[in-house]
Amino acid sequence: MVFFKSIRLVDASAKYGDGQRMMVANEVIEKGEKIWWCTCGDDDEILSRDEILTLCVDYPHLKKFLCWYSYMIADDTYCIPKTYCEQRNNDECCLFNHSCEPNCGMY
Repeated sequence: MVFFKSIRLVDASAKYGDGQRMMVANEVIEKGEKIWWCTCGDDDEILSRDEILTLCVDYPHLKKFLCWYSYMIADDTYCIPKTYCEQRNNDECCLFNHSCEPNCGMY
């Protein structure tokens, strides 16, 4: 993952729970400005919400991992790490903040 802006990691435990961290910008980001580039998930699994829920039912031990490391890339389209069966995250992109009302987009 390559960042085009200066960032820092901060403790987000108060907002998201014990041990959680988040990235914040150290400088102003202009509208439309490219701030990062990530290709680490290019060969990961692309699934619908129902397909992920089916995995959670069929493999309940994976539910927490899938909830933590799946992220929406389009309407009802999610990316999950290709190494989900081993419960190992190979995709730094999933650590980026995702929101239904984003102030930053993925391309």
